[in-house]
Amino acid sequence: MALGRPIRKYREARDGIDLEDWIYGQAPGKITFVTFQGLKVVKVKEQYAGLGSETAPTRIIVP
Repeated sequence: MALGRPIRKYREARDGIDLEDWIYGQAPGKITFVTFQGLKVVKVKEQYAGLGSETAPTRIIVP
C-alpha cells in the first residue's frame, strides 16, 4: 500500500505455489518487484533498467 498501485501485476505458479508479482516503476530507472504468496509479501527486489552504460572519457597520451 505504501508504494501505491503497481504498473503491472503478474501471476504464476512456481513449484506448485501460487505467486503474484506487483511491478512498480519502468525503464529507464528503478523497478521494484514485490512478490506475494497469498496476502503475505515473500520477496522484494529492486533493480535499475535501461540506464545504458557509461564509459570513461578518452585520454590522449602525448609523448
